[in-house]
Amino acid sequence: EAKKYPDDLAIAYMLGTAYIRNKQVEPGQVLVDRILRNGDSAEAHLMLGTAKMNIQDFAGARDEFGKAVALDSNLPEAHVLYAQALHLTGDSEQSSKEYKAGLAQDPYNFEANLQLGANAREEHDYERAEQYFRRALETRPGDPGVTYQLALIDADQAKLDPARQKLEALVKEY
Repeated sequence: EAKKYPDDLAIAYMLGTAYIRNKQVEPGQVLVDRILRNGDSAEAHLMLGTAKMNIQDFAGARDEFGKAVALDSNLPEAHVLYAQALHLTGDSEQSSKEYKAGLAQDPYNFEANLQLGANAREEHDYERAEQYFRRALETRPGDPGVTYQLALIDADQAKLDPARQKLEALVKEY
């Protein structure tokens, strides 16, 4: 796909990141170099932010992701990555806004649904939390993190048998 669309940096970013995550560094590096040659682009900031997240420089990642969103607010994953970095640097309110912006682009983004569900559960808005968690499960059926959150909702509402069943199933499986 990158050869079909040589000027589309979003495709180059997505493929380059996929190659690198899949430990195929050489083809990934070719695409990364194409992005970085274009200078101050949203994709370059997204790539730099991802690198900073990988070394746990969350403040640096937050700044890079913020620049990426400012340059191209429609770039896939940009809002969700920015939200994660904001969350890790303690800005919960702005993080929630960015997760919601990410869901506006992709209603089934797993990370955004999981985090917004957890936030809603902490606010005791169980109905909204369950909606987010159900959507997350549509993306990743049986995810243990989501199942755990649903068990916590049951426990919070004194539905102890369903909570116990979910937790026992998690312990048995994992």
